Amino acid sequence: MGNPVVRGGSFVGSIQAQERSADPTPRSPFPGLTDHLSNCLGKRVLRSDEEVRGDEVTPARRRMLDAAIEAFAEHGYGGTGTRDIARRAGRSPASVYVHYPSKEHLLFGASILGHQEALEVVLDAVSGAGDPVARLRAVARDFSAWHLAHRRIARVVHHELGSLSEEHLAAVLPLRRRLVAEVVGVLRDGVERGDFELADPEAVAAAVLSLGIDLVRWYDPDRGRDPEALADLNADLALRLAGARDH
Repeated sequence: MGNPVVRGGSFVGSIQAQERSADPTPRSPFPGLTDHLSNCLGKRVLRSDEEVRGDEVTPARRRMLDAAIEAFAEHGYGGTGTRDIARRAGRSPASVYVHYPSKEHLLFGASILGHQEALEVVLDAVSGAGDPVARLRAVARDFSAWHLAHRRIARVVHHELGSLSEEHLAAVLPLRRRLVAEVVGVLRDGVERGDFELADPEAVAAAVLSLGIDLVRWYDPDRGRDPEALADLNADLALRLAGARDH
């Protein structure tokens, strides 16, 4: 059974709640997965759960994963069956289990992939040239833009955490913590330089990330809102949250 997920709370709060519900000594069905993730988080992130497992990333496996992401985003994890996933992938129902051991493994693959892509966006923004103000603006803008451009996988990543097994949740949480830590680092640099005026970098980092995450809840491209303008708006709001001087 999945773990309860905090909906509508802070980004940091959801991490803390999931950590409390996770098994403190998880045993992953993928040997060495958690250690591998921890090592990679000090460098660059992994590309997909297939690479973690050492399996070949075949087109058929990726089609199945993409079909699952589409179905989970439309109907939720609980409302999606493997027959629907197979139909979307153009395969027979039994073929799902040829490529993935279970429906939950497909969710884990989507969660790892989405978290990695989002983290890469933040890492690229943080490592860019510029002062803390420019880097925070880039983080908020690019993180928001990624969520606008990848609404389906983003919705699955953030809304279906509670459906992951304890083992898989324990593998995903370091990626979420790293997202917060990167933004906290930018905020602290800004405080030290006198660019930002704030008392709680962790809370502000959660609020900045939540600006992008919340877009998947309400943004509808059919309503004519310009995604670039929304990303720029969130960048401005992030600077206000950080107490940027002269902004």
